[in-house]
Amino acid sequence: MDISPLAWLEESGRMVVRAARVRLDGFRQYPGDAREICSRVVRDCWNGAYLQTSTGHFTSFFSRDFGICAPHLMKLGYQKEVLRTLEHAMQRYLAAGRIATTVTPSGRVVDIYAYGPDSLAFLLHSLRVADAQDLVAFHREFLEKEITRCHRLVWDAERGQVKSGIFFTSMKDHAKRSSSLYDNVMVAFTARNLDALGLPNPWKGVDFDALVERFWTGDHYLDDLQSSHIAGDANIFPFWTEVVKSRKKLKSALSVVREAGLDSPLPLRYTNEKPKHLTLLDKFAPNYEGTTVWAHIGMLYIEVLATVDPKLAREHLGRYARLIEKYRTFVELFAPDETPYRSLFYYADEGMLWAAMFLGISQALSAR
Repeated sequence: MDISPLAWLEESGRMVVRAARVRLDGFRQYPGDAREICSRVVRDCWNGAYLQTSTGHFTSFFSRDFGICAPHLMKLGYQKEVLRTLEHAMQRYLAAGRIATTVTPSGRVVDIYAYGPDSLAFLLHSLRVADAQDLVAFHREFLEKEITRCHRLVWDAERGQVKSGIFFTSMKDHAKRSSSLYDNVMVAFTARNLDALGLPNPWKGVDFDALVERFWTGDHYLDDLQSSHIAGDANIFPFWTEVVKSRKKLKSALSVVREAGLDSPLPLRYTNEKPKHLTLLDKFAPNYEGTTVWAHIGMLYIEVLATVDPKLAREHLGRYARLIEKYRTFVELFAPDETPYRSLFYYADEGMLWAAMFLGISQALSAR
């Protein structure tokens, strides 16, 4: 793990303390219907300095989580807060001399749990959707250094793919994967954002279409080239990032995901089977990234599903609306029985910034 003891205590301490509080007092509850609840949640994630990932224990800035919410936040009228958040993150990154997954509330810059190519990918994505040209220009030298570092740490130029046999943190950051599809898609996503922002692109000339095609089975994408299980995230991110634009492949991949039951009882579960995990973390929170239902992946699934099957997307969003109104907040993840996930030391987080995705997708589907 690439995380300092102080940062580990800061992050894990909040989780344990909050878990004890929630067991006694329950979630902080918001009034209103699902949209009103989500609007209040997003509003409360603004702490005056940056948009934190939740109102519960994930009060840090996470490049990945912020990046998936940024397009919706911009459309919801949070342009000023998005730019302020990016300024806050860039200042801390510059002071630390590196981009990482996380900036803690105390300002520590840490990778949880190791370096990951998606940290740079989602930061660049956020800068692009926020049209933060001034911020990019001001930090250009630093960004160029971090682009070079990412290329050096992640890329196997000889094989034309992400390095194998190295653990990179990712969307599924408890899982052990080798040159996963997700990581390769993130590099392609990075390359496209570099071109859009006018930054140097060390991946110029790489055939990402051919690279991603290596993972295609004929009807869905593999998690990595060493596995055969059906993974929810592997069949969402190629399309959500628009690295793959084939509607035919999208329809096929989503069909396989549905046939595997990964959208049941609601979207989306990472897998039907328990993957290999980092042992210590698995003991702390068993099945955290296995057959549990993740709300942010659920939102991403619904978002791409809406492009080919808006009726089914509305049905799934309605299921989430009922849970939002039941628990009066936006819950991080659910056990397979649709109750908030819990373990001896952990309780699913609440008040997730991901509520912005629910609002944005709701608006988009209403306009159809």
